[in-house]
Amino acid sequence: MLGALVLAAARLFGGEPAPQSAPGPVVRVVWDAPASCPSQVEVDAAVRARVGERAVDVSAIVSATAEGFSAELAIVSDTGTTHRRLASPACETLVEAVVLLAVVATDPVPTIGSVAARIQGEPTIPAPTAPPPLPLVDAAAPEPTPVTAPPREDARTGTRMRTFWPRLAAFAVVGGGTLPGVDAGIRGAIGIATRYVHVDATALYLGPRRITREDVTVTLDAWSAGVRVCPVVPLPT
Repeated sequence: MLGALVLAAARLFGGEPAPQSAPGPVVRVVWDAPASCPSQVEVDAAVRARVGERAVDVSAIVSATAEGFSAELAIVSDTGTTHRRLASPACETLVEAVVLLAVVATDPVPTIGSVAARIQGEPTIPAPTAPPPLPLVDAAAPEPTPVTAPPREDARTGTRMRTFWPRLAAFAVVGGGTLPGVDAGIRGAIGIATRYVHVDATALYLGPRRITREDVTVTLDAWSAGVRVCPVVPLPT
């Protein structure tokens, strides 16, 4: 009754109540890290730039360790809740892993194409570089001629380094417990690898098993498919 009176009064005095706009997706980032790590503002901007118009709550507590840094991570999105413990020699690499996991968590059905399209490009947090020392210049010496560095090459093959590589694998599987008796089948994977993540589409097929019980004979087989996304944590070699 009250709503009808308000609407009638608005029309009588020359207008209707303005519709209220729906609030946009909420992106919340909590980044608690040592001073040598990227700042809260940088990590917040990196997550927002990658997740786009998707709601997500990211909380990361970073601490320094003897090997580098470790992070306790919690991500809450429309697809569920994720808890992870990450470790890396560089804090910037932890930021890349946090952003990647936020992208995967905000994708209802993550695929190679949807994840790779959102993480390709420049690194999320550029690694800090120390300024080069100023050279001593003789006032009487001529100015040096600038030299253009050649394209970077892989020291092992002599070819230019790419930003991503294809991945392909297939192998036989023998086990037990999925089907009655001994399981035998084949597993395959195809995907791409970048400096920061490996993304694979996997498939598994277990061959048919024939089971006879009294007067009934049953033939069973099994297959599955899925997507695997693995962050890359650089280790000393």
